[in-house]
Amino acid sequence: MSKKKQTAVENATMLSERLLAAIPESRRRYRKNCERLVDICRELVSGRPAQEPLTPVVTELAFSRYKTFPDQQTLLNYYGGFLKVWRDAFQDVVNASAPRPKKEGALIIAEKDLAALDAGTRAQVSLLQAILGEQKAENDRLKMLLRERVAAPGCTEAASAGPAPRVFELEKLRGWLASLESGGALEIVPDGLRITRRARPGQVVVPVAVLEELRRIDGANALASRSGSGEDQ
Repeated sequence: MSKKKQTAVENATMLSERLLAAIPESRRRYRKNCERLVDICRELVSGRPAQEPLTPVVTELAFSRYKTFPDQQTLLNYYGGFLKVWRDAFQDVVNASAPRPKKEGALIIAEKDLAALDAGTRAQVSLLQAILGEQKAENDRLKMLLRERVAAPGCTEAASAGPAPRVFELEKLRGWLASLESGGALEIVPDGLRITRRARPGQVVVPVAVLEELRRIDGANALASRSGSGEDQ
């Protein structure tokens, strides 16, 4: 394990231990689930290669090991603080291992370098440059969304007797909605959203972070519509 990766895992472990220590003794089942969640997340992030601790991955691994474990929606609603700690750690690992990006000017080829090419080849090179520029802009936007962070719950929140509050990262949704105004792969029409001609085959039009946030909101609405049983999650 590289030094930077080890540091990210150690920092996430320390933050997780602080959150665990703040859980009251009366919530034994919740604490046990949290400990199992931390163990699985640590294994995923420290693995080779590192895996992002997304809820489907976490629950699949947990159900193969434990008789009882929270489902995906319960993880999102009540264990979000722990998930965030380890997703941030995974992002730190990815950023540490990613190659240094080229400067934006590296995408531009000077006209003098194209002078020896025929007109058709120059047109193809220009098209490739446009595609690369658009891809870079999209990658920069997605990177900004992934780097947006919401502070992990403090000891006071974790120690509350009731369930952890549901915190929605609406910035991800706002950022994606704002991108629709830029004339990319999707555009807003009176009937809804429409794929434009600029969209490439296989292009992601709704980032996974946005989809997950929508699922969180939908799950929270479903829980709110049900009468609570008072059972510890």
